[in-house]
Amino acid sequence: MEMHLDNKVALVTGGARGIGESIATHLVREGARVVIADLEAERAEKACQVMGPNASFIRMDVTDKESVEAGIRRVTEELGRIDILVNNAGVSRRVRVLNMEPDDWNYIFKVNTFGPYLTTRAVLPQMIEREKGKIVNIAAMAGKKPMATYAHYSASKAALIAFTEAVALEYAEHGLNINCVCPGAVATKLWSIDNLETQDKSCVSSFDKDICGSFSFGRAQRLEDVANMVCYLCSDLTKNITGQSFNITS
Repeated sequence: MEMHLDNKVALVTGGARGIGESIATHLVREGARVVIADLEAERAEKACQVMGPNASFIRMDVTDKESVEAGIRRVTEELGRIDILVNNAGVSRRVRVLNMEPDDWNYIFKVNTFGPYLTTRAVLPQMIEREKGKIVNIAAMAGKKPMATYAHYSASKAALIAFTEAVALEYAEHGLNINCVCPGAVATKLWSIDNLETQDKSCVSSFDKDICGSFSFGRAQRLEDVANMVCYLCSDLTKNITGQSFNITS
């Protein structure tokens, strides 16, 4: 199924690695002009080289209002508009509540929830003016089924799901499609280092065995599982879908 994203301009936050990089890659393959917004300049530039001439990078701190507004303004001036916003940038930390400091809680919420608020707020005016636009937020199944030792992460993703639904209701009259996807367990560096506490090459198989044994398919979700759903939600095939949160799990 072709998504027909030719000539669409997409901004993907946290697109230098992991899920974000996969989303950016798939959007480029579907014909979109993709801008990766990230703090990891070297990693993002290398990713863009692999993706080809329809991918570029801007440095953006999603937790900083001035950085976000400057980034949105720059992309709009250089490419004319932003048709698609994918709020992917996110962080996770494994810690029990009694060991969790206020700074731990605030950091998770600042990136996972405050960041999408800033980027959405910055891009909405031009989408409203054109009465067309796609926003996809990357939440998590943990936002629907909270996980022990991830209270702050689970809460931040639950908040992002609620934010998505509320903003979709506010701007449906302008023809905007605002949805989110909720990956289950995806074998990325975020998990393998922070949660499995290993950089060994066997981390993915260990992840599948230890974390995903209860899943129907008995495996973690793959990057392309998430990216394919994002591309679908960014296409005109879903012009009558808004305010929804889609589970990407097995």
